[in-house]
Amino acid sequence: MSPPASYVATRWNRIVPLKVNINTWRVMNGRMATRSNLDRRGVDLDSVRCPLCDDGIETEDHIFVHCKVAKELWSDVLKWWRIPNVSFPFLQDLVHLADHTPLGEKFTKFFDVVVQTTIWSIWRYRNNVIFSAKKPSKNLIFNDIKMHSFNWIVSRGRKVSLNRIMWFDHPCNALSPFCTVI
Repeated sequence: MSPPASYVATRWNRIVPLKVNINTWRVMNGRMATRSNLDRRGVDLDSVRCPLCDDGIETEDHIFVHCKVAKELWSDVLKWWRIPNVSFPFLQDLVHLADHTPLGEKFTKFFDVVVQTTIWSIWRYRNNVIFSAKKPSKNLIFNDIKMHSFNWIVSRGRKVSLNRIMWFDHPCNALSPFCTVI
């Protein structure tokens, strides 16, 4: 039996936890509990606007690609990895960003960890904005992305032991000795 027409295959990365892979699959297949999806399913909401920027309707495309919070985070991630001139106008381009960067094949799986971690972190931040009694700090998201991706690579990547300081400074330099292992 073939998958439904709306189904989009997702690359599963064994370095990230299952919940992060599932989150990415849900993002790509329009299965997130965004306000527009909830509204379409008949859930009565005060607003369908983005809770992070209030500049558009909260769809997967908006929250992960077009929202100003997401744009700032992706800019920070690309600067951190020293990736110039990469654009992703659509969600599918973003999810497969690791395949379209000038990093080289040996870094793809590791950069994919960062991409999936960023998507997961944006969703976590969004949920904290909506559901937490205390407003979360937007400034901490990028550090969380660095820390979570580092921890997952070190604990779940085979034979990878990274220097945390090098990782936070320049991930490609930190990964260079390990890129042929995975």
